[in-house]
Amino acid sequence: SHVMMSNMTASIDESISLMQHVKAVDAHERKCREKRLNSNNNTMGYRFNKLTGQMEIYEPEAVLVRKMFEMRVYEDKGCTAIAKYFGEKGLMGYGGNKYITETAILKYLRNTAYIGKMYFNKGYTEFNNGIGGKSVRRERPKEEWICVPVPPIVSEEIFYLAQQILDENGKRLKAKTDAKTAPTRFVGSHIFASKV
Repeated sequence: SHVMMSNMTASIDESISLMQHVKAVDAHERKCREKRLNSNNNTMGYRFNKLTGQMEIYEPEAVLVRKMFEMRVYEDKGCTAIAKYFGEKGLMGYGGNKYITETAILKYLRNTAYIGKMYFNKGYTEFNNGIGGKSVRRERPKEEWICVPVPPIVSEEIFYLAQQILDENGKRLKAKTDAKTAPTRFVGSHIFASKV
């Protein structure tokens, strides 16, 4: 009887989870059809205004976003140096409760919202229904992303200069890594070493 009760509880939990998932998917599809942002779309430098239904610039963070772009483009500072600068100044990121990491800075420098193009519907959760099943986050094709205009924080000029610098640095880093690892990549005693 205890096993039967456990199975019934698990089945009910699974049904509730599935119903919540279906409701969330329905709400998301409605949001996409209406091209409507909400507070889930908040990011560094922006806040959703529930009264107007619009994303607005949040100046205390927008100042930091502009500084990131200026340091990257005009001062030739990398993401690590920018993160260190902000950390030394005690400047916090989104929400004001966490230090800004170099990974976050790279994400911010790549974010088109800062030139007025905020995208959502970029990913989806693959729901795994079953006991112990894990849901997986997947990226959608870019054609399915939905763009909503927002007020820009930086100019297109500085944004695209930053993209060019980031792309060039990425190519240099990849070339340097490839040159270092190529001679040793297939050396060793593992079974495939002599078959390459």
